[in-house]
Amino acid sequence: MTIADVFAKAWDLWRRDVGWLILAGLVVGAIMAVVFGVAFAIFAALLTGAGLSIGADLADNSTSSLSGFGAGIGILGLVVYVVAMFLIQVLALTFYGGMFAMVIGAYREQRGVVFGDLFAGFRHFTAYLVFALAVAGISLGLNILGLLPFLGAIVAFVVSIWLSVIWMYVLPLIADQGAGFIEAAGRSKQMVSGAGWWWTFGMVILLGLAALAAVIIIVLIAVGSAKASDSVGLVMGILLFLLFAVFFPPYSICYVSVLYVASGGDVVPAKPVGLPGIPPAPPAPPAFGTPGPPVTAAPYAGTGTTATAAVRQGGDDAWKAAADPLAGQAPPAPPLAAPASQSVPGQVAGDAGNGQTAGTDAGAPAAPEPPAPPAPPAPPGQQA
Repeated sequence: MTIADVFAKAWDLWRRDVGWLILAGLVVGAIMAVVFGVAFAIFAALLTGAGLSIGADLADNSTSSLSGFGAGIGILGLVVYVVAMFLIQVLALTFYGGMFAMVIGAYREQRGVVFGDLFAGFRHFTAYLVFALAVAGISLGLNILGLLPFLGAIVAFVVSIWLSVIWMYVLPLIADQGAGFIEAAGRSKQMVSGAGWWWTFGMVILLGLAALAAVIIIVLIAVGSAKASDSVGLVMGILLFLLFAVFFPPYSICYVSVLYVASGGDVVPAKPVGLPGIPPAPPAPPAFGTPGPPVTAAPYAGTGTTATAAVRQGGDDAWKAAADPLAGQAPPAPPLAAPASQSVPGQVAGDAGNGQTAGTDAGAPAAPEPPAPPAPPAPPGQQA
């Protein structure tokens, strides 16, 4: 898929369902604003309480209580702020995952988006929570690494760029296929490697350049309007930036969804054949003793074959083997019969004095001679 194809398909997806996508973005923005407003109000109230307590302590010169109640409220306010920001991040991942489910399903099935898919992300809330924890932990580590002079900041920047590219499809994989974070991270890395890391990075840069171009156009329009009137320029700039904030995020989701499908993200990996969750039955334990090696019987005399029998040293087979050692073995073949001598009619066999006949071996039993045929009848003229 070429670069032009990616932008064109993303534009088609965005243009076809732009109304529903903007509505989804507005709903998500309103929910996030309410959650953030509540969290900020609690944080501000705690800071105000801590400030009033600290101010009263300073007025009374009571430094002992300064490090007590007021400091405790301040620490509690900081904890509430951190937890609230983390929960807002988890909610943002969940809702944006729902928007990915809307767009990817419509793109794959060639249909319009389903607005109810926006809330489908809550079925995978645990995966989004783990994803947010991983991002928060890595961000904390990179911020600490960035405190190192020069080299630390460079390493932190490179690592953040690299991770953002190889984890580009984690959110779509969780939303589209219900994968866990570990599985989604591994598959996302494979997809990026298959398409090419630099190619994927270049597509992200192109999207960023498109956004930058839109922002530059908005600024130029606002500046041009400000030449006539400062208030008109200000209002025009605010309205254009609001439109950009409403229209561009849905387009970016369509853009990443096209890259996701083009990189093979919609292909479900094959699962092993069999009944899932049912392990194979273990072998039955022997009745007694420990199983021994198979036993090979010696060849029988008078036969040209060797009979092999594997006798189990446990259970009923052990009793049978002890009672009859030959049980389960092939019976001996019968002895070969000596071939009978065949005489040629009209030929005298052997020497009468030796009592032997031709065609018989010395020492072998002689075959019985057939009875002599009856004499032919005499001619009619010679009868007495």
